[in-house]
Amino acid sequence: MSLHNSLPQEWPDYLHDDAEVQPALTVPPAGRYVLDFASLQPLGFEQFCWWLLRKHRRLVGCKRLGGPGLAQGGIDLFAFDDVAPDQLVVFECKSGEGFSASSLTKAMEKFDEGSWKSSTREFYLVLAKYEIEPPLAERWRQVKRDLREKGIHGALWTAHTLTAMVQEHPDVLSKFFPTYPIEHFGNKWMQRVGFHEAFNKAFFDPREHVRAQAFALAQQGELEMSAPADAPLNEPSTDASLPILEPESSKEFKRIGYNWSYRGPWFSISAILPGPQFNHPSAAIDFNIANLTGLTLALGGRWLHDKMLFATGSPITHEHRGFVVGPVPGLEGLVIDLSSARLRLPDDVVEELASVADALTDAVQDAYLELESRWGSAGFPFVNWSGNRVVLGAIDRRGWHEIIAFARAHDVSAGDQPWCMFDAAQDVLKPYVIQTERHSGRFDLGYHGIFYASADVEIDLAEGHLAIMWQPPDAHSNEELSERGWWPVEFAHRWLDDELLPEVRRWVLQREFPSWIGRLARRNALSRFQGILEACIDLRDLRRPSLLDEDRLVVPTRGAVERMQSFFSAAHNRPHAFVSAPVVETLFAALAMLTRLQYGHVRYVVGSLSLAGAPKTHAELEMAILARVREHKVVPSTSGIDYALRAFLELLPADDTLVPRAMDDVLRAALVPLARVHDAAQLARRHEPPTQR
Repeated sequence: MSLHNSLPQEWPDYLHDDAEVQPALTVPPAGRYVLDFASLQPLGFEQFCWWLLRKHRRLVGCKRLGGPGLAQGGIDLFAFDDVAPDQLVVFECKSGEGFSASSLTKAMEKFDEGSWKSSTREFYLVLAKYEIEPPLAERWRQVKRDLREKGIHGALWTAHTLTAMVQEHPDVLSKFFPTYPIEHFGNKWMQRVGFHEAFNKAFFDPREHVRAQAFALAQQGELEMSAPADAPLNEPSTDASLPILEPESSKEFKRIGYNWSYRGPWFSISAILPGPQFNHPSAAIDFNIANLTGLTLALGGRWLHDKMLFATGSPITHEHRGFVVGPVPGLEGLVIDLSSARLRLPDDVVEELASVADALTDAVQDAYLELESRWGSAGFPFVNWSGNRVVLGAIDRRGWHEIIAFARAHDVSAGDQPWCMFDAAQDVLKPYVIQTERHSGRFDLGYHGIFYASADVEIDLAEGHLAIMWQPPDAHSNEELSERGWWPVEFAHRWLDDELLPEVRRWVLQREFPSWIGRLARRNALSRFQGILEACIDLRDLRRPSLLDEDRLVVPTRGAVERMQSFFSAAHNRPHAFVSAPVVETLFAALAMLTRLQYGHVRYVVGSLSLAGAPKTHAELEMAILARVREHKVVPSTSGIDYALRAFLELLPADDTLVPRAMDDVLRAALVPLARVHDAAQLARRHEPPTQR
């Protein structure tokens, strides 16, 4: 008998697509952003769970617990595990506010009685509760430990978890909470045919047949995803001119949680901001212009990064705005490229689109910085590897194997020493504490991180190296992390580099050279092996930190200039960074001041800046640079800034302390605008979405 046939399959009449649902009819209090599941009747809550979980899992069975209307009644929902199809995922859904610690004990007794317990891989307790009382929380911790001993992963979902999960399924949200404003609790542009799910499957699902079916679904629904890649420009009017548009005065920007929207006279944009749950931004734009009325275009995260965002204040040109194609000879307006559709729009509309893109850029940057603050990951690159991951650094493949060997040898069950703090697993590092006294109360009980290593990430790695990745604790958590609980990224990096890796090196050395006599007899071999250990078991820094903190340079002047010069000299297959002429003129004025220190080769600086008149002394060099500024002949291009920064490094003493304090303050102030451009680009690079394959 197959596992599918052995399941209860007691699907009641109210758990079907065409069954009438029992929605919540209450009106949410002002300022509340968690759904009131307590307002659902017990059957309504069970229906909600059934509808929501089907979006995430393939449900294959159901068993009733208790009866309708009972405060502690509920249902068990069964699903196949995505990774191991012969295993089950069990969801126990309880709607009653009266669910207590004793109720949980009884529920687990019923679970233990079920024949499917031996096939269960994951167990989720789903409660309608807004808050969990301390006795219930403590009892759940015990249950979770018991489940773990049986090889079952346990997790508790509350109203907070369910509210976050249903955000990307507004069809379920509006079905069960029709009086709740969709702009607050969901994303209006995703309502039609479950757009977010269809969009992600259409473009990101690795299975070709799933992508094809999802794309067809989106095309058949009310939402038109986008025109084909080779779509022609929208047809001009008969007199070859665009309609005259009179903008209305009303423009509305709104951000609620991770939902951001703009509503204007010519178009509206709805976007999902990046956060713990959504790795990258995504958006949809609706037009209200002449023959474009009703057209909705989807804008994915990678396209937004490459073409529309992070160009704040830039001119409306193809060089600086990736979505701008340019004018059409003999026709009015500008041609733009929105992901996979080309349109010709009036200049005013394109300018407004650029302005809204800058506002969305601010929101996306704020969201990325909020996430970095919450996870303690400032400066660390993010990657998409089976979900959102943060890269702690790179390590030689052999070094990672030794770390895993060390963790297996120091499982929590291997002894009571401080380093016996791992839940040993194949190729996964999982620090785990079962006795706080082993660590002098430094850590709380439980897991403190999960770390993976892989070379299959979109980040530059040396040959034979792996990226060590930190896994977020919970995609739905909005709380800042604590070193006593799940380790923030910065703390995890320090722990790896300062504590674990030195201990692993000592352990490997002791394993290979166990006796002091052998070490004396093989001193040359010992020295060579120590060198290999230092090279292999070493964490390479891959951080891309910011230069500014509260608009002040936080690194030495030379270091800041070196990093900015490297940034501006790099080739980018994307729109060029925009820097205004006054900013570059200020940089040249700082260069002129720097010549007074009499450092560097004049000929090198003359060549870098392409100065006329062939100045031979530092005094002549100063006059030539100032003449270029006064005549406004400074070209604000990325290549021009690159060579100006090369000249800056040539004129700057190797020791920053040789620059007078007053002069250094002026130099650093001149560098701040360039540092802003650098930091914005580095923030975007740290969170860059993966290339669509």
